[in-house]
Amino acid sequence: NPPEHEKDLNVALEKIEKIEGVLSYRDAHFWRHSASTVAGTIHLQLMSDVVEQRIIQQVTSILKDAGVNNLSIQGEKEAFFQHMSGLSSGFQEVLAMTQQMESMKYLNDGTCIM
Repeated sequence: NPPEHEKDLNVALEKIEKIEGVLSYRDAHFWRHSASTVAGTIHLQLMSDVVEQRIIQQVTSILKDAGVNNLSIQGEKEAFFQHMSGLSSGFQEVLAMTQQMESMKYLNDGTCIM
């Protein structure tokens, strides 16, 4: 990482993690390509119901502010990597349990979610 950008990039990655619809990111790499170009690549894991293009625009703009002006973003929808990790046993059960706990949370505190 170009050291003068490192702090900005860390802040940018924190912002990206907080974007609604972004589950996580991986393989974030940034490097100085030339005097005027900082390049970067990042993979985003996205919830299956989000508009991918909107999130990619948000991420692009966050990283542009951090000085990255040559960016490659790859988005992966939840369903895709659920399928990939669904091959590892137990993953689906954990997911189902998490979803159940989510819905129970709402029932217990009495708020209506519809």
